Amino acid sequence: MKIIISAFIYLGEDAGSTHLLEVWKHIIGNFPNSKLLLPQVSREMKERYYSVLPKEYFHFVPGTSRSRSQGIVREIKFSIASLWYEFYLAGYILVHRPKLLYQRSKYLSFSSILLSLFRIPYIVEMNGLTHLEQTSTSILMKISLPIHKYLEQLLVRKCAMVISVTSKLVKAIKDEYSIQHDRFSVIPNGADIEHFRPIKDSREKLQLEMPYTYLCFVGYFAPWQGIENLLRAVQPLIAPHKLKILLIGNGPIFESIKQLAIEIGIDRNCIFTGAVPYHRVPLFINAADFCVAPFIADRNNRLGLSPLKLYEYMACAKPVVVSDIEGVGDIVKKHRTGVSVEPGNIDSLRKGIVRLIESRNEWERMGSNGRTLVEKEYSWKISAQKTEVLLNRLLTSR
Repeated sequence: MKIIISAFIYLGEDAGSTHLLEVWKHIIGNFPNSKLLLPQVSREMKERYYSVLPKEYFHFVPGTSRSRSQGIVREIKFSIASLWYEFYLAGYILVHRPKLLYQRSKYLSFSSILLSLFRIPYIVEMNGLTHLEQTSTSILMKISLPIHKYLEQLLVRKCAMVISVTSKLVKAIKDEYSIQHDRFSVIPNGADIEHFRPIKDSREKLQLEMPYTYLCFVGYFAPWQGIENLLRAVQPLIAPHKLKILLIGNGPIFESIKQLAIEIGIDRNCIFTGAVPYHRVPLFINAADFCVAPFIADRNNRLGLSPLKLYEYMACAKPVVVSDIEGVGDIVKKHRTGVSVEPGNIDSLRKGIVRLIESRNEWERMGSNGRTLVEKEYSWKISAQKTEVLLNRLLTSR
């Protein structure tokens, strides 16, 4: 077998789905007899993703379906499924003896022993530090986090290459684990520019009320996204500017954000969709007049940003309001695609939104600048080509 691409990611449910499939759909055909090894998902979800990659490239690990339980029971079942996935992956490596393993984030345990034994090189793709990405506060997670951190350190030390989405994340990984080697490569995220593109009459297709200004947030509902700040910033702007807020996505703070909208009296002007099928996301972005990425500073300043949402907003030719954090604010200012604001500052975010609302005559130019930028520098095809160069270099150096 050429390459095993291992990712404990539930397709269509976890944040890494898009990155994983968008990169590999462009290049997996150049590596015959390679496989994506993934946890089990529903038949409907499989069929949806078979339209992205042919069925023969997928291998779903039996016994790893996501539990629909809640609380500690859900976390225990998840831990059991991930542990079984590790055993299965180790056996899969033993049987198929790939020339290379590509591991999406997280960690390896038993399989890393086999990789060393058979001298099989592996690449680790890291989009964050595992112990910093956790939002659960359960006892089980607190107990397991040191183990996750230790295994992640082993992975980074022994791998042939680490692929990261930002240079700041590379520095954070080196500092966190006292890494001396320079086997790192920065390949940013991107957007599918055929899928995310300007679409006419999106508001009509979604049957949204017409005499409003719509702003849109798309993404994972987590504390570092700044969604709470967004709601508090727009609260006094709702009436004077006739605003509606599209909030697309789900995550651990979804319910608390909905409750906040009720508490500050803007719930009637907020449209919470929950998780939306990937093929429908461009409709919501295009239905908006402009889009927002109000990241907070703490986590994001340390690790840097390469946010899908920004590239997808711009690919749809939408002007943006973003936090002035490296990888976001600098891009927006340099290419004049919108307005940047002080991260975590509600008043600054509010003023930035007003500034963009009052600059309607510049929306088309900002949107056009963004679309051109993504086509030239931030498409998934470009990210995939950079990944392919690294894969070929490792395969030919063996």
